[in-house]
Amino acid sequence: MDILRLAADGFALTALMFLPDKKFKWHLPYIFGLFFMTFEVYFTYRGQENSDLFFWHGYLAWSIANLVVFSVRFMEKDSHIRKRLIRERLALWQIVIITVFAGFSLCAGWLMKLYIR
Repeated sequence: MDILRLAADGFALTALMFLPDKKFKWHLPYIFGLFFMTFEVYFTYRGQENSDLFFWHGYLAWSIANLVVFSVRFMEKDSHIRKRLIRERLALWQIVIITVFAGFSLCAGWLMKLYIR
């Protein structure tokens, strides 16, 4: 059940990441994604004390969304864009940005779990 929830969260974050192309500024979908993942971590794990996926949930969901966005945008024909995508999405995002996003949602969800009763 946790794997299905993880996949659903990854695809929900993917839908949020494609919003900046249409109507929003570039940073708003990521803020919505942070709030979404924080509340998802809280509501998923508030009743559980021990879970195998708790520490990996946010990172794996953001990684699924990042790889889907990367694969869709990698299909463009310009090689300059492909090099930039590899540098940004696979290196910078996977190592730095997704780690920060997952850490924030994990810490905030954990604090909400401890103090909201």
